[in-house]
Amino acid sequence: MRVDKAVPQSIIARLATVASESFEGIEVVFDPDSGLVRKLNRTASEIWRLLEAPSTRSELMSTLSARTPQNATHIAADVLRFVDELIMWGLVENFDG
Repeated sequence: MRVDKAVPQSIIARLATVASESFEGIEVVFDPDSGLVRKLNRTASEIWRLLEAPSTRSELMSTLSARTPQNATHIAADVLRFVDELIMWGLVENFDG
């Protein structure tokens, strides 16, 4: 079942039609259906790359926090905010897990 707002255990999956390209670690994302183009910052780029495989927000937070545990609180906030933006922009699908 598709849902409009991500909850920690909902599964986030990139839309197959959305393209991205990496330039020196920064992702540029393009949705040909809407014409939307977004240049992502480094943290958002890392989250986008992790979404190559569908993941929950909890999994994204755990993976990123394990890499830099001293920033776990900041990372959690970044993941929550960015996933909500991806949903709002229509670049991902959000499924009830």
